[in-house]
Amino acid sequence: MLESATVSLVLVGLVAVVSLVLAALALRARSASGNRKLEWVLAAFVLFAGKSLITLYALYVNPTQEHVGHPDSFPLTHGALEVLNSAFDLAIVLCLVAPFFPFVRKAA
Repeated sequence: MLESATVSLVLVGLVAVVSLVLAALALRARSASGNRKLEWVLAAFVLFAGKSLITLYALYVNPTQEHVGHPDSFPLTHGALEVLNSAFDLAIVLCLVAPFFPFVRKAA
């Protein structure tokens, strides 16, 4: 049976890969259709991939967050990483709803 740290690494890594694939598909769709609103979807998936890569690195370097003072540990504590991930989530949601805002619709 796999350890929970290994399962976490695999799942977060998979999310990063899928997000990058979806970003590439959004870029391709933007190029093919000329729809500028797809740039917001592309940005959302790039942010999602970035969030996943930061989380993956943090979990890989120090999965327990017990030795925060250790030179090899991720510089953010668990709580700070949660705040960072929440900020990424907010930015992702804003990117996905941005095309529905009136001022964005007029610019596109």
